[in-house]
Amino acid sequence: MLAAAAVAAVAFAIIIQEFDPYNSSKLVFGLFFLSFFVMISGLTIASLYFYQLKRGLLDIVEGFNLVLQQGLIISITLTIGFILQTIHVLAWWNGLLILAIAVILSMYFKK
Repeated sequence: MLAAAAVAAVAFAIIIQEFDPYNSSKLVFGLFFLSFFVMISGLTIASLYFYQLKRGLLDIVEGFNLVLQQGLIISITLTIGFILQTIHVLAWWNGLLILAIAVILSMYFKK
């Protein structure tokens, strides 16, 4: 996960430095958000996993599914918020709605 996050961070940095957002195609924006999602999900999943292991709250193998679900929900929430901010439609009620959906999903998947 950390290796995928590192590769995505490099791709994210290259896209930020090399492409002009005013003259870029939709493909560049798609790759931009995809690299952002992979970077955030990799970092979130790895940090949650090592944090839970350090606290002794989960087993090495069994807890990975729970951490994977939580990390993906967090990264999807951040990516959707970032997309809405990019197209200038993010308001506080949209952010609260996205956050509420993320909390409901995490409660649904919690055992």
